[in-house]
Amino acid sequence: MSILMPDFKGTLPYFAYGANLHHRGMERRCPKATYVGPATLHNYRMVFRGVCDIERAHRHRVDGALWRVTADCLRSLDRFEGHPWLYRRDWVRVRNGKRELKAALVYIMTRRNKPLSPPSEGYLTTVAMGYVDCGLPQDRLIRAWFDSEDASDADDWNLDDADVPPRWLAKV
Repeated sequence: MSILMPDFKGTLPYFAYGANLHHRGMERRCPKATYVGPATLHNYRMVFRGVCDIERAHRHRVDGALWRVTADCLRSLDRFEGHPWLYRRDWVRVRNGKRELKAALVYIMTRRNKPLSPPSEGYLTTVAMGYVDCGLPQDRLIRAWFDSEDASDADDWNLDDADVPPRWLAKV
């Protein structure tokens, strides 16, 4: 099986950490995909470069979800993710809800030099809805958003202490 050519029988494990956490969106793009459950990628962090990306970062982690995808799903995901120009596919090891290590396919941006930049409100709302769909804590999502906004008070901001949460969070 080639990582470049999605021709295989059965399903592959896929780790989603952005828009593909949103169950309704995945149902439209990949009707044959099966949601497995929450998973965590260690020693990476999620960032925004207009859209979600991950990068290696010691002692950080990315909350996401495991899906089982077919070859048709993978072709659909390739189109959605802009593979191979915007995102490349790679293999990572994630911990599932039972704390077992599992190999999974993931999409990582190809342009590592692209600066951090905030996502659109619509995109961010989709990702936040995916966090809710998967039962994920939103603290790392909020951190990635603040980092992309280059907020000077990001270290002091706490969702529990906030009088008014970001508008995208309030929609979820």
